[in-house]
Amino acid sequence: MTIPRLPATTTPDLVLAALEEHGLAVIERFLDGDDVRRKKADIERVLAAVPTGRNSFEGFTTRRVYALFAKTRAFDAQAVDPLLLAVVERMLGPGFLLSAPTAISIGPHGSLLGYVDGRHPAKFLEDTRAVEGGVVAGAHPDG
Repeated sequence: MTIPRLPATTTPDLVLAALEEHGLAVIERFLDGDDVRRKKADIERVLAAVPTGRNSFEGFTTRRVYALFAKTRAFDAQAVDPLLLAVVERMLGPGFLLSAPTAISIGPHGSLLGYVDGRHPAKFLEDTRAVEGGVVAGAHPDG
C-alpha cells in the first residue's frame, strides 16, 4: 500500500480525500525538526514519570499517558491548528471536543496491532523517521 504524502500547505479537502481512499495520510513537514525534537523530549519526560501497564491489555512493558494536555503544553498548537481542526470537524461534525489525547510508548514485546473498528486489525506506524515532521492520520484495515 502506498501512503499518501501531502505537503504542509495541503487543504482539508485533499486530506479527507486521502483518508477516504487510503485510510491514512502523512502531512509532510507539518512540524519542523526542532519542534519534533522538543515534543519528543517532553513526551519522554512525561512517560518516565508513569508506571508501565497493569494488565495484558495495557501491556506490562508499555507506558501510557492519559490527559496529555494536563501534563505538557508541547501539543497546544496542534490542538488549535486550523488544518487539523477543519479535517476533524468534517469527519466528526461541528461541536467536537478534543479532550482525551494520549501518549503511548510500546515496550518490549508490546503489540503495534490495533483495531480500526473493533473488528478489522490495523498496524499503526511506529517508525518516527518515516513520518518525522509529519502527521499520520487514520489507520488502514489492510495494515
